[in-house]
Amino acid sequence: MNANQFPWALSITSDWKHPKESVDIRNAYPKFADWVTSSGEQEKSWYQLENAISNKLYEQK
Repeated sequence: MNANQFPWALSITSDWKHPKESVDIRNAYPKFADWVTSSGEQEKSWYQLENAISNKLYEQK
């Protein structure tokens, strides 16, 4: 965890679209912060595409 109590790394076992370069993960996946601050008890599906802001995600060309 960093000074803000956010993890340094994530292990996501399904297909996942990461945020564009310089986009904060909390802006791309708004439920991420609630998942972190609840120690993973809330917003367990934060990483699923339907919970993302699509224009903030990296799209491979």
